[in-house]
Amino acid sequence: MVVLSGDSMSPSLLHGDILVTLKLPHFEKIIQRDSIVICTPIWIENKYIIKRITGLPLENVILDRYDQVILSASYPQPDSSDINEDLDLKKHWHLNEEEYFIMGDNSSMSTDSRSKGPINKKYLKGVVVYRIWPLNKLGTIKN
Repeated sequence: MVVLSGDSMSPSLLHGDILVTLKLPHFEKIIQRDSIVICTPIWIENKYIIKRITGLPLENVILDRYDQVILSASYPQPDSSDINEDLDLKKHWHLNEEEYFIMGDNSSMSTDSRSKGPINKKYLKGVVVYRIWPLNKLGTIKN
């Protein structure tokens, strides 16, 4: 169980929500796009964060100039400048077989893969499956 602190997952999850998680890597097979995970990325020392999986291994993740994410299996990689003026691209990542792209639902309050890059699966610690508090929101978290 974990207690959510902060507003980066609002409105899906709120500060103070108590969540039940399944420990990874035992339950790695249930991770899919939109799964909510607990992780310990290298950019945060000794702290857990909760984010949503938006990009899966071997996908191309493109961030436009408005910080909107575009996913593509076949998008050609831009040149090393990371910017393609015609398409208003800001950044581009090709995820390797052990990388995920994670984001908070409240983009203005979230430090995530958009600014820090993909996260290696070894930093994923659990997948959120159930909310037990507050009682009026008790229930399964869709994964």
